[in-house]
Amino acid sequence: MLVRKVIKLKVVRLHLKASSDCSEDRLDIHDGWTVNGGKRLARLCGTNLPAQPYLTDSNLAVVSFISDETGADVGFSVEYEPQVVGSNPVASSTGTRQSK
Repeated sequence: MLVRKVIKLKVVRLHLKASSDCSEDRLDIHDGWTVNGGKRLARLCGTNLPAQPYLTDSNLAVVSFISDETGADVGFSVEYEPQVVGSNPVASSTGTRQSK
């Protein structure tokens, strides 16, 4: 198995206007280099935090916020952390490996 670098994103605060289709205010999380070129992992609005963090397929992510400019709320906060997925047979036989 090959080693891949990915990103784990966890939404820790979400206070945006709620709407059934997130058409007013929204937070989008995309895997990849651009909003248009990558896969959308999430479209969030309102106050319900996702149960699980999001994991990209690559080492690139775009977080975008769209607002309709009416009203204001607290906003959002996203934490991110690089992750290594997979294993390297040579590296795993040499002992403990840490990632920061």
